[in-house]
Amino acid sequence: MKVKITTATEDECDQARTIILQHVLYTKTISTECIKECITSHAFLMLYKGKDESNSALWPVTVWPQWKDIEAVVNSEDDEEISHGEMIKLYRYILKPRVESDENQNNVLGTIIKVHAKQAISKKYEFIQLDAGIEEDVQERFKKIMFNYANKCTYERSGDVYIHLLLRGKLNSRVNALIPSGNQPYDAISNEYKNSANDLVRPYIETPPSRKILDVKWEQSIDVDGFHFIVGLLREIIDGLACIVHVNSHICHCVCEPKVPHFVLFSMDFDIGIGVAYGFVYEDQMYLPPKSATPLLDFFILYISKCFASGLQDVKDIHSALFSPNSLSASSAFNVLLE
Repeated sequence: MKVKITTATEDECDQARTIILQHVLYTKTISTECIKECITSHAFLMLYKGKDESNSALWPVTVWPQWKDIEAVVNSEDDEEISHGEMIKLYRYILKPRVESDENQNNVLGTIIKVHAKQAISKKYEFIQLDAGIEEDVQERFKKIMFNYANKCTYERSGDVYIHLLLRGKLNSRVNALIPSGNQPYDAISNEYKNSANDLVRPYIETPPSRKILDVKWEQSIDVDGFHFIVGLLREIIDGLACIVHVNSHICHCVCEPKVPHFVLFSMDFDIGIGVAYGFVYEDQMYLPPKSATPLLDFFILYISKCFASGLQDVKDIHSALFSPNSLSASSAFNVLLE
């Protein structure tokens, strides 16, 4: 969409802002530079035809904010409280002719994306807590499959994807917002954690799956490391199912495939009222772990059930292994995993 800014109406500017923002939030393959350019264009359109709380025009800008004027807003962990006036300061900051540092500008760009992503996710999804009531033998079969596979897992299929997604959840959400889906987060981890980055990353890389499975806290609903680890095993076990974890602002990407259940994670400072939490999205609903004695365990079984109910044939074998193991074909790999 092309907008001639000098003659554009307020409605045309509003439509252009919406299209640009949707491109940033919902495009998986967008580059970091494109993200920055889009948000900068969005900011200009917000100011050019915009009004402040007193109904005064926001353009031309007479006062450009300094970093000290917005630092508290950017570093706030409760950005649901960011006001319209504070957002205007953020927009002005990234448009000012001279910015103090690239790092500060990136932090502001990431904060803007984060705020809009939280609003989009909150409006899009109905939040539902899963019901438990899973039979004990089904739970035991799932654990047996996971333990047996962990003892031989080499991540031959997905490589470092498990580590990449896990580390995304260790980043401040404004930093993660500027890392395109599929890109490695190692540089960002190094920048954020400095000298302690190696201490953070090394155990995840060096500890074998056979040891990690022993640390999974099936009875805790917020064992984020355990959540990532089990998702990583499922990614290796289930042919044809990507099992990607969409972290924070990237949860918006789920709208691209509404008919497929997607894992999601709310971590660090990306709080929309439920705190640190994981779940899965299907169509317009966000499913959260059940209130049960073993929420992490039950969550994954219910995820597989939802995938099966949605018609995904890729989970047919593991669903049979859990709920009707006698129906497995003789050639199924799950026969061995159930021994």
